[in-house]
Amino acid sequence: MTKPKIISFAVLSILVCIGFLAIHCTRKINLIQVQPVFLPNTMEYRASHSPDSTTFQTFQSVGNFYTLTFTGDYRSLLDRHHQMILQDWKNFEQRTGCSMFAVYPDSGRAFIGRNFDNMQTDLLVGFYYPDSGYASIAFSPLFEFGFGPDHPFCSDSIAHKRRLLDAPALTIEGMNECGVVVTLAWLGRQHVTPNAGRKNRFLLHLVREILDHAASAAHAAALAESCTVFDNGENIICHHLLIADASESLVLEWRDGRMHLLREEGYQIVTNSPLLDISPDQRRKNCRRYAILDHRLNLLDSSPTWRHALKIIQTAARKPVTQWSAIFVPEKCDIYLALRRDFYTIYHLQLLEREKIARWTVQ
Repeated sequence: MTKPKIISFAVLSILVCIGFLAIHCTRKINLIQVQPVFLPNTMEYRASHSPDSTTFQTFQSVGNFYTLTFTGDYRSLLDRHHQMILQDWKNFEQRTGCSMFAVYPDSGRAFIGRNFDNMQTDLLVGFYYPDSGYASIAFSPLFEFGFGPDHPFCSDSIAHKRRLLDAPALTIEGMNECGVVVTLAWLGRQHVTPNAGRKNRFLLHLVREILDHAASAAHAAALAESCTVFDNGENIICHHLLIADASESLVLEWRDGRMHLLREEGYQIVTNSPLLDISPDQRRKNCRRYAILDHRLNLLDSSPTWRHALKIIQTAARKPVTQWSAIFVPEKCDIYLALRRDFYTIYHLQLLEREKIARWTVQ
């Protein structure tokens, strides 16, 4: 290659790179509003139809995920699911890791970020309006219902959609109308010391109880402390939890048979490494995603927006395992959701206003 051609090729490469960066940096986010589906005369419909039938009518497909709106009382479902678990344990496999953070900047508005990293799965977003409890938005991966690459979910199948009616018992994270956020990450097998004075509570059922009844992060922690939490077998726990509201965050981590609460100033980061009694420097060494998030949160502007928080959680997203990323804003009860690392198509999830809720929930 002659010298002029070398120079021309170099200039062309630079121009292509500049053009790519210009397009990338100026590309706008497509923000899609998503709210629950409800029947115009839900109370009348519920009076003459089964609760499952009412929920079934609210199914919708939005982009690359699905939604259902749950109303009424699903405590019997939780009780039935609890008994099924005790009779037939499902052992969780250790898969790829997740990343979460809760940050409280000087502006006073909190942001909770979350990457769900796992096997390929579709997502169900549930809008929950229990007869006795707080409204909430919650996520359930479809592999919890037996769907996956080898057995894909078909939205045209009535039998497949009926499986999703078990979602109240298979919630892994969400936020309620009080701005209480709960999410979890795999940590490793820990034994839990049983307490005769406390009831056993399956981890995902605890998540549902927190969303239905916790008015604050502290209240959520108290609900967890009131029971013996298990997930991977009787008296076994394999996850730690991040719980947050508009003013504080807490990490629940189990060791030596009991639950521990971790509080930190400014922000908290949770991945798949232990936090209890581990120094910040060692945490960064133990987990690259922790180090990345720690660095970015230290640089966060004093008055950030959800878009800033989304860029931070994006830095810890990984191909091909990040199935979704979410930013929870407790102050406004907003959730911003990105699927499979597409950070230019964002779904804005919102609950209905209380006036509308009152029209279609049983008083």
